[in-house]
Amino acid sequence: MTAKLEAIVFDLDGTLIDSAPELALALNSGLSEAGRRRLDVEEVKMMVGDGIDKLVERGLEATGGRLGAERFREVADRVREFYWNVEISPPYPGVPEMLAKLHGDGLKLAICTNKPLEPTLKILKGVGIEGRFAAVTGGDGPAGRKPDAGPLRAVLAEIGAAPEAAVMVGDSRNDVGTARAAGIPIIAVAYGYPVVPVEELGADILIESFDLLPAAIAELGFA
Repeated sequence: MTAKLEAIVFDLDGTLIDSAPELALALNSGLSEAGRRRLDVEEVKMMVGDGIDKLVERGLEATGGRLGAERFREVADRVREFYWNVEISPPYPGVPEMLAKLHGDGLKLAICTNKPLEPTLKILKGVGIEGRFAAVTGGDGPAGRKPDAGPLRAVLAEIGAAPEAAVMVGDSRNDVGTARAAGIPIIAVAYGYPVVPVEELGADILIESFDLLPAAIAELGFA
């Protein structure tokens, strides 16, 4: 029997938005202030997914080691401020059109990201897709951070969708972990920022491009 799909919950960075160029610019602004070498975008992609503080920590470790707590906070604040003001890249190809279609089909769409809520909302508005989402949860919320199940369960509760009628779409181990913990299927995109090869993420289905999402949903057994 085919199940009825009610909701799709998306990761943001590496799934809907290619934010690595902006994150690299922001991180390098902090590294330069700390007298460290610059990192290229491909290096930074391997560090994305756990918030600015973790990004800065990984960047420092890759360029000479950690800093003391006070100096670390100064660098992290510099990176955060720079990132807040940097120009936003557009969504990945096909993302706005597919979101419009899914929204038009009556599905409830939501975002579950480890990025803080305020910059997440700014990005969604900046690229013109904020109206597609019934709920957005960030990593600074009371429900916790991926890979815990809390933020995913919270966003599903907010939009009134049952876990058995939902799918998550992401690009990382955090996304797979939170979906598994919440007991919902996970579709991984192959073009994002996984720290390990995408084939090793453990997702139910792997898609090469966003336009393949409906076929993947059908393959999971949803109408």
